[in-house]
Amino acid sequence: MRRESLPLDTAFDLCQNHRRRALLTLLADRDRRVTVQDLATDLAVREHDAPITDVPGDLVTEIHTLLYHVHLPKLNGANVVDYDHERGHVELTERGTELEATLSAIGGLETPS
Repeated sequence: MRRESLPLDTAFDLCQNHRRRALLTLLADRDRRVTVQDLATDLAVREHDAPITDVPGDLVTEIHTLLYHVHLPKLNGANVVDYDHERGHVELTERGTELEATLSAIGGLETPS
């Protein structure tokens, strides 16, 4: 049985946000289950291009809130990530790995400057 591919419109919708694109990269790089808090911290460090000690705590909190309420549920709904919101764990699915690889190949994972 062949798994259904992610519809192109869905892929574009999921990847229109720079944090979701960066999130896919972080999850692919880790290649294991991670916590939402770790992802929020890593995204804040990446966006600030500085050590965590130089990143405002409000930014980490803002990113965590957006991940928890917006980005992760959206990615989970498309079966791109496996998101356990009760435990705060996230991991990339096979579909997510394919999406990240495709975006990486076309250079689509760059975040805005």
